[in-house]
Amino acid sequence: MKAVLIIAGIFVALIFAIFLLQLALNLFNEYVKKRYEKAKMRDLEQNKNGRDCKSCEEIDTCPAYGMATCSRYRNRPLKVYRMNDCDWWCDYSLEEAEEHFKEYFGKDALLDDVLELTNTELETLTYCAGKLWLFDGCAEKIEYSFKQELRYRKKPGFFATTEN
Repeated sequence: MKAVLIIAGIFVALIFAIFLLQLALNLFNEYVKKRYEKAKMRDLEQNKNGRDCKSCEEIDTCPAYGMATCSRYRNRPLKVYRMNDCDWWCDYSLEEAEEHFKEYFGKDALLDDVLELTNTELETLTYCAGKLWLFDGCAEKIEYSFKQELRYRKKPGFFATTEN
């Protein structure tokens, strides 16, 4: 009889712990959702009031990094640039790509004959997004073209590398 009571107590405690965990997850999801909505509304409000992004001096990087929907950058297409033999950068222009690449990697970053990728290169170069672990423990590589990856990019930044 005592063992049954102990098992019942453990079972009730386990149910209560699961309930608390579910409650905590729901609260966390609501918190994240509210923060996201707040940030989205703030960005929309800044654009509506005619205030674009902060200046580069205030945030130490290009304003496009801080808000991809800024009216100054919204209609500019992103392009991919080969910075050296192993790195690619996504940006609006060659000059901005070089500047942001140096900010990201430091002033001594190796730039070697920086070129914008052609449409053919975008279609033939393979972008490896990593591995997708399946339920049976096997990994499947996620690979697609640079052009496909560029469609998902919303703001400038590091694009790809051949190094791990």
